[in-house]
Parts: sequence; C-alpha cells; structure tokens
Amino acid sequence: MQNDDKALLKYLKAKRVLQIGEKSVTSSIWGNSDKQHVIEIIKDIVEKWAETECKAMNVEGSGKFIIFGSYMAGGHVGFDYDIDAICLVPKCIKAKPHFFENLVAKLQN
Repeated sequence: MQNDDKALLKYLKAKRVLQIGEKSVTSSIWGNSDKQHVIEIIKDIVEKWAETECKAMNVEGSGKFIIFGSYMAGGHVGFDYDIDAICLVPKCIKAKPHFFENLVAKLQN
C-alpha cells in the first residue's frame, strides 16, 4: 500500500467516515468518486491480506472484495447510505483469527 493510501485510511478513521470492526461511524458528505477510491484501497488491502494469509499456510490462493447491493445498482442516494461488501477467501482462512483479528488489525494500522 502506498503512503498516500495509508494516510487516507488514517484520515478516514480519524474523521469517523470509515467503519472498522465495531467502531461507530458518522455520516460522510463525500462524493461517489471519493467513496470509490476508498473502496479500491480496501479492496487492495483485503486481496493482499488474503494472499499473505494463504502463503503463511503454504496454500495457493487469493481473496476477492466484492461490492453489491444498492451501491452497485446505482440506487444509493444521499450521503449516509451504507455500502454492502463481502470478502471471498479460501476455506483455509478462518473468521477467527484470520479475519476478525489479523485483517482488522491491518486495517486499523
């Protein structure tokens, strides 16, 4: 991840426009291009994280970060809508500790 991306994630968390784990989020007045940029950063982080986890277990594999729902259908209106997303990863990556501990820690740093 580039330094600019790290700085953006730090800024988003500080301004409470990005939810990670159980932290609450306030509404954002950002435009769609800003949100798309954040989605791309998170997608990059998740996909690299899944590949790293697989390599650590000597398993060939990778992950995908997929956006779906109203955001993808163009039905998002206003600044306070949510964005539905799912992480698809190989079976060897477990919810705990890989996702809820390792990935959350990576996003929080």
